[in-house]
Amino acid sequence: MRGGLERSAKEIKDTERRYLDGLGAKWENFEGKKILDVGANNVAFQRAARQHDAEVTSFDKYADREEWEQDGLSPDEEDKFVQGLAEKMPFSENSFDVVICHAGPFVLTSNRDSIEVMFSEAQRVLNPGGELRVGRTFILPKEEETPFEGQELKIVGRQNMLQARARQFIQDIAQKYHFEIAEFRMHKRNREGFAYCHYVLRKPLVIAGETAGG
Repeated sequence: MRGGLERSAKEIKDTERRYLDGLGAKWENFEGKKILDVGANNVAFQRAARQHDAEVTSFDKYADREEWEQDGLSPDEEDKFVQGLAEKMPFSENSFDVVICHAGPFVLTSNRDSIEVMFSEAQRVLNPGGELRVGRTFILPKEEETPFEGQELKIVGRQNMLQARARQFIQDIAQKYHFEIAEFRMHKRNREGFAYCHYVLRKPLVIAGETAGG
């Protein structure tokens, strides 16, 4: 029992650190808000957020109950875990203040059509003025990378090219799905020269062509 509690506490602390760093966030970005954690894996961030007056729903395609039990993270009556696909979120329109994805399906999915559906779904479930915050990513569909194959580029040069394409991809997505780009920031490069980024897209209070009353 004690070992499970220790593993649980360590996982919650590690997840808190990874999320805040990867998403370029501080707790004040989440306090008092209703949050959907897409690709959550478990309820670790949800439990960390509970200590900061943030209400998180953990959402993932998979539910590895055996792993949860080993880590002391089996959902209890206080936890909210929903299983489903990011391309078809089982939530009503205007349900969340923030949608987050740390190294989850918004990052790991390689098919552009699937990625675009995820953005559309995030826009749908966000409240007006809500934010989509995605981190530890270059958010670039696999097919966008193919022109680089076979080219002898140093890793920094390659990452700079990917960064430029990623920025353009986010701009295209923001325009298509009625988001405002609130933030796009590169993180410090590691020893191999690789740098991740995070970005924040904001849903307008009123979308062009719509009225405040719908």
